[in-house]
Amino acid sequence: MQMSVSSDICKLIASNEYLSKQNIKAIHIGNAAVVESIGRSIDQQTDQLAAKLDAGFDRLSFDINEVRQSVDRLATVCDTGFSQISYQLDRLDKGISEIIALIKSPEQNWAYEQYEIAQNCCDRGFYSDALAYVDRAISGDGNHYGHKFEYRFHFLRGLIRLGNARNFDRRIVDPAIAVKDFEASARYAEGVDQKGHGLGLQMAGWASYCAGNALEAENFLQKSLRVAQNDMETNYLMAKVQLFLGSKESAEKYFKRAIHGDLMLGLRAGADPDFLDHKDLVESWIQDYRNILIAGCRQHYAGVDLASMRSKWPILVKYAIESSGSKIETLEAKIGQVPSAPLSSLLELKSDIKPLVAACVDSIAAGKRNLQAKAASLEASHVRRTKEKGTNTLFGFGGGFLVAVLTFLISMVLFWPEIYSEGPFFGTILFVFGLLVAGFFAIIAALVSTPIIAIISAAFHELSHNQKEYAHRSKVMGERQEVIADLAKL
Repeated sequence: MQMSVSSDICKLIASNEYLSKQNIKAIHIGNAAVVESIGRSIDQQTDQLAAKLDAGFDRLSFDINEVRQSVDRLATVCDTGFSQISYQLDRLDKGISEIIALIKSPEQNWAYEQYEIAQNCCDRGFYSDALAYVDRAISGDGNHYGHKFEYRFHFLRGLIRLGNARNFDRRIVDPAIAVKDFEASARYAEGVDQKGHGLGLQMAGWASYCAGNALEAENFLQKSLRVAQNDMETNYLMAKVQLFLGSKESAEKYFKRAIHGDLMLGLRAGADPDFLDHKDLVESWIQDYRNILIAGCRQHYAGVDLASMRSKWPILVKYAIESSGSKIETLEAKIGQVPSAPLSSLLELKSDIKPLVAACVDSIAAGKRNLQAKAASLEASHVRRTKEKGTNTLFGFGGGFLVAVLTFLISMVLFWPEIYSEGPFFGTILFVFGLLVAGFFAIIAALVSTPIIAIISAAFHELSHNQKEYAHRSKVMGERQEVIADLAKL
């Protein structure tokens, strides 16, 4: 399926990425015809299409086999002349098989079976057969009475009479008769299904427009909007009718409401001759919406100094508060896209920028808290003092013991010549005396040397600790000054 859309309008509405997500491929061409256009008659459409050949269009392509569901939706967006039966019925049906299962009347059950067959005929392109079966569902056949009060039956018959891109047999298609069917559908749906009531009125308005009665179309669409004011399709059709009637201000109101709710309707306008007759005006309406979204995006980053934020980011990475600069780079890229972005991108940017700005601001605030805590920690940092009191005492006793041993040995060495020169008896007595004297001197030496050695040990440890503390504080203060300098930059 293909549809040609005004390049200028397409660029204002949607990016290629957005179209790709919708299973649409855009191909820019210099000259193209707008296909499947709405018109009051086939001849009138042909004249309008010829006048648009050099306007500059993008051709949108849809792969029917791969994205069947998307095509049904997109066909109604692209379809500016005939309604897609499958899509319109999807908006209305609740599941005919379920309804049939609940019906206890054989006559009504037979009518719903005829309706189901008519639907199947439509899906297969057998529109004359579909019309015959839906007629039977409504009016009966032979011994069957039908069920004229089921609004879905009238709605389907209206769609068949209205026609579509595959159903254009003049013996079947008659928009004026379709109006009556849609009007009957709306009447029978009232009080039963408000959605069906509003849709019946919408389609009655559309069929009236296709039949060439714009005033009647306006009347039906106004009634439909009273039922469902925010139905985007109805607002779009009302904008179209108002343009045709020359009421540009009223058309603007409805068109803006439509594209605010569904951007794809903007693409549809880019392929619709009635809107393309006022292309500059339509583009200005779309631009107004763009300006609103741009202002909304800018409001999210108003007061944000990107350059300042960018200069702070290396500090966050340096202290492992952020792993990389991807967050700020993403924010910069998105803000840079705002001025030239189409509507589809602006809607995404508006929702993305606000939390991204908040995340960047939070990261910088977290960085400040982190650096303040780090600076305070460095200020209070000291070299851990060892348990020196017991160590000094033990070292003093150890030193005193060694002095005592040395004193004892020296005393014994001094006594040894005297001991050796005496005989065994006096030598033994002198040896014992020497031991006592040497022991006495050793005790005196230990008592004197132990506190002295302990004091010397304490002084040595204090000097060593002070040297370590000085080196540590020098290093820490350097780090702290660096942290304070980085904190000041944040």
